Amino acid sequence: MGDELVARMEELEDAPAAELVFEVANLMRTSEILNSRLSRQLLAVPWTKRPRAVIELEQRCADILYRALVRLAPRADPQSLRIAVFLVVQTVEALIVSTSQHRPRGLTRHRFTAELGALIFRYLAPILNPKNPSDARKH
Repeated sequence: MGDELVARMEELEDAPAAELVFEVANLMRTSEILNSRLSRQLLAVPWTKRPRAVIELEQRCADILYRALVRLAPRADPQSLRIAVFLVVQTVEALIVSTSQHRPRGLTRHRFTAELGALIFRYLAPILNPKNPSDARKH
């Protein structure tokens, strides 16, 4: 299942920013590997105790997202992009775990995807569309 997730993410690597963010959010919502009971349990385990395969899958996905961001924001500081990718991945994981344990009324899977995409897009917007080129390096 991890290979399917990575393959789909690779297909999105060249997508425009909005499509990339919202499709990755949709992929996270619909992916069996992230939405199975076992996966949610594995994501809740401290990082140092996760199986190597889980850590490697996370890293492969992070690398794909990083390459996409480099393409979309070529003037951005590489270290800032790595930090942004880390925060996005950790946020997605945390939200998947928390909504699997408690979901407020009205938060359907579809709405979760839309809200997650909007959250990530707003976070990445200053990096992807800086008001002036030097702003891309500051984030």
